[in-house]
Amino acid sequence: VVAAPGGGVYFTEPSVSRIYRVDPDDTISVLFDPHHPDDPAGERWRLPSLTMDDQGVIYACRRANTQVGVAIVYPADKMRFIATAYKGVPFNAPNDLALAKNGGIYFTDPGSAEQGAQRPHHIYYIKPSGEVIIGTDQLGRPNGLVLSRDDKIVYAVDSTSEYVFAFDVQADGSLGPRRNFGHLKGFVRTDKGLTNGIDGMTIDNDGRVYAISMAGIEVFTPAGENLGAIPVPVKPQNLA
Repeated sequence: VVAAPGGGVYFTEPSVSRIYRVDPDDTISVLFDPHHPDDPAGERWRLPSLTMDDQGVIYACRRANTQVGVAIVYPADKMRFIATAYKGVPFNAPNDLALAKNGGIYFTDPGSAEQGAQRPHHIYYIKPSGEVIIGTDQLGRPNGLVLSRDDKIVYAVDSTSEYVFAFDVQADGSLGPRRNFGHLKGFVRTDKGLTNGIDGMTIDNDGRVYAISMAGIEVFTPAGENLGAIPVPVKPQNLA
């Protein structure tokens, strides 16, 4: 989900591969569906997350049957993949993304245990030039992420941890050493390991960081203090 100009929102429904716009008056319209000129068969796009630039161009993590990566999905005349592999190795399942003010994009690719080192679990960075580099390899199962308001810090969550992490953005776009930013309340430990239900993230104009967990929507101050959780009736996936 992403905030739209004028007070509406855009959201993706991966089960039907569509992106919708909801206007302030609750009018709902289909902004994107998979039956497009570049994909006449209507291949399922599976779009788990969105972001948008100042010109209204929407970027998404795309998990298609034949290709995965980060793509422009709106407007139609700009649709294309901008990254599908790192050094020739295809991405596994890009999950969440964050757009920097310079046009660079950070995104998480959790990979899978079965694939091991073939497709590592990284945060990647697509430079404005289109070059893909590893942002960081210091996470086990990266999921949601968000940039600070000044683009100096990337906050990210890991499906195997009880912390929200912070990384300082380096000059080349890579990320510095991982540090604990905030401690989650919504996690449990079982004989199979830690479960936190972690998913999307966002940030507000005052720098408060919001992260979805088993507790609901957990809120952190810019200093990492956990202010508590906003309870929700169903398990959310993303937020704006």
